[in-house]
Amino acid sequence: MTDSILFDNVRFSISSFLSPSLLSPSSRLQIYIGQSESDLSTFIRETYSIKAPLELALESASAPEEPAPSSSSSKSLVPSFKSDPVGFVKAAALHFAQEASEDPKKAFTEDPVMGGIAAVVFATVIGMLGVCTFFPSFLLPRVELMKLRMRQ
Repeated sequence: MTDSILFDNVRFSISSFLSPSLLSPSSRLQIYIGQSESDLSTFIRETYSIKAPLELALESASAPEEPAPSSSSSKSLVPSFKSDPVGFVKAAALHFAQEASEDPKKAFTEDPVMGGIAAVVFATVIGMLGVCTFFPSFLLPRVELMKLRMRQ
């Protein structure tokens, strides 16, 4: 496409932009390209003004009802990050640990960020334990060798 194409004497209207049903996957885009304002208003009267209320009623009837949020859910007890960052991280980690104790695969798929953080913390702890356990065993022979050299 080029930018040099001009529509000088053409009235352009997309009738789906007039309703919020544009976002629904079932809506169809209706485009009118013509030179007459009266043809455009006739086109909208014959198509859009009939179709739009019916589509909105159909969408509202077929929309699944969301359950009311329960006050006992653990997500409602999580403080905001701005007000209490430590409490937010602590609550998120506890929620992830509870979910992981029931179903680890589901917990990692629902909250991959917390799962990644947990994996990094676990790897860090294992690495620190490895360094603390095996590193002194490498140093002990050298320390004894240095003591022997100092005695001589």
